[in-house]
Formats: sequence, C-alpha cells, structure tokens
Amino acid sequence: MTVLITSGGMSERIDGVRAITNTSTGKTGAVIADFFASHGEKILYLHHDSAVLPASKVNCFSYKSFSDLDTRIRELLRDEPVDVVIHLAAVSDYSVKHIKIGDKIYLPVDLEKIDSKEPVTIELKRNHKILERIPGYASGNRSGRNKKTPVIIGFKLTNSLDPETQQIAIRKIVNRGTADFIVHNDLHHISEKEHKTTIYNREMKQTGSAATKEELAALLYNLIKENT
Repeated sequence: MTVLITSGGMSERIDGVRAITNTSTGKTGAVIADFFASHGEKILYLHHDSAVLPASKVNCFSYKSFSDLDTRIRELLRDEPVDVVIHLAAVSDYSVKHIKIGDKIYLPVDLEKIDSKEPVTIELKRNHKILERIPGYASGNRSGRNKKTPVIIGFKLTNSLDPETQQIAIRKIVNRGTADFIVHNDLHHISEKEHKTTIYNREMKQTGSAATKEELAALLYNLIKENT
C-alpha cells in the first residue's frame, strides 16, 4: 500500500525575509508516517520545510507555500499509484496577492525587504481547497494503475469547545463529498501529552476516537485496512 501524507505548516511570502505562517509542527504526521512504515507500507511524506520528520526511512518531499504544496501533491499523484491520501497539512486559506507600499503595488517576489518608513498594506487572495481536487489529481496518474480514487482522509481543526460549532465545521467538509473520513481535533485538546481526535465517515457517523497521536495512527491504519 502506498500512502501519501501531507504534514506541517505553511509559509506565504511577504518579502524576502517575512512570511505569514501558522503554528503546525507536523508532529502528528510524523507519528502516523512512522506507524504505517513500521507495518511495511510505502510512505510519501510531503512536509513543510520546518516540519518534524518521521524517524523511519520514508520518501520525503518538501514544500513552503500553498502553491508549492498544491503542485507537489498533483505531481506525486500523477507519478505514483497512491492508495491512500492522509491530508493533514495546515493549508493556508489565503496567500498574499500583492503589497502596497505608499502609492506603489508590488508582488511578494519583487521585494527583498520592505522598508519600514512607508505605510504597508497587504492584500490577500483566497486559495482553493486542495482536498476537493485530490480525486482529479489522482485520476491523471501516468502509470494508469490508479483504477479508483484513493481513500482520502481529511483533517479539521477547530478552536471552540461548543459542540454545535464543532459539528457545523465538520459537516461543511463532509458535505463537500471528497473525503472518505474526516479527523476532527480542537486546539483546546492538543498538548504534549494529549491529542484528542474523533473520526467521522461520509454519513457524519463517528467511526472511532483517540486520545493521543499514537492511538490515532493505529486507528487510522486499521480503518484504512478495512476499507481498501
């Protein structure tokens, strides 16, 4: 079984020394990759430059920005017959469209370092949902060995203890109809010792829950084996 795992945060360039980032470390992705690798599965680990790497010997590929990640996923699914995609990278909802300095407008790639003397306005552009495009990317596999869409597992992070708010956020992803399973976690239940998660299927039914990253890895492995 070949498993593509996306993991880690993301950086959206402002200039040559500044970027908009998030706090994802990639630790969960590394734990999942190690567990699957220990069971003899082939792992394609697509990670942010600063993400934690698996201890096991896996195939590693890196990205920095949303555009990088989107391109790399498309290339890997095109070139490799992937059976499972575990998409847990913390994808940027927005990228930098341009920067206005005084009366002039620049693209991020045009700036080495913004001078602090002028007022600066950063305009963002909304990114598409990579999760929704994975089936299409996989269908273009060059080898012709992808006879069916890979099992797709998405992740949803919330920041609310209100169950109704959490359910609304999860249902939005489920209703898009792309992912076979959604793993939900909330910032209030993530720490060095704890990482509570709940898995939902396409019918919004709970198929399992875990209290740690290690438990989640085992749960996902068994779930995938039952569905491939």
